[in-house]
Amino acid sequence: MGLPNWVAHDVLYPEIEPYERGFLDMGAGQQLYWEACGNPDGAPALYLHGGPGSGCSTSARRYF
Repeated sequence: MGLPNWVAHDVLYPEIEPYERGFLDMGAGQQLYWEACGNPDGAPALYLHGGPGSGCSTSARRYF
């Protein structure tokens, strides 16, 4: 999945891989996937993608 046409590629940070990831048990058989990227000592940012079924793209990591 590529970036939307309206995103200027020169304003995004380089690609990065998570240094930690996992699933949070939400009860009733539901799980929430999470990942931590970037500088562990840096300022935290929480990114929430769209609703159920919309998925998440690795390009979202490049905004921060």
